[in-house]
Amino acid sequence: MILAVIVVVILAAALIAGAVVMSNAVRDMPWKDWTTADIDMSVDSYTYYDNPSSPPFDGFVYVQLTLTVNNDGAQDLAMDPDMFLLFTSDDQYFGYTTSVPESVPSSISSGSSASFYVGFMIPENLLPSLLEMDVPGEFFGSVTAVVPS
Repeated sequence: MILAVIVVVILAAALIAGAVVMSNAVRDMPWKDWTTADIDMSVDSYTYYDNPSSPPFDGFVYVQLTLTVNNDGAQDLAMDPDMFLLFTSDDQYFGYTTSVPESVPSSISSGSSASFYVGFMIPENLLPSLLEMDVPGEFFGSVTAVVPS
């Protein structure tokens, strides 16, 4: 019985010590480098896109969004079309399509901005409403922008 109590006390002390170490590690992290607060995105416009050589599925249309991303962070922002999701007026979401030309840069330098376009295939009876950009690992989270009507 005494051995069991000693084991429990040792385990409790180890857990407390581990919590203190983790707390200090989290407190000392450079959070400014791990936030999306320094990234701003706006959707400037969207147009319907016609691609006769690769038509959309029945009941769908192509849309091409023109957007601007500002990187006021301390690090360059790696970019890829796969980072974007387009939400429609009924809260469905769609990834980019290669059937619509895109001009997403490979990166945006710290302190710079870039304007470019990316395309999606959405149901023809729905409107694009919100664009989400998942920010890569050197930052944290996602950034959204309303699609103007």
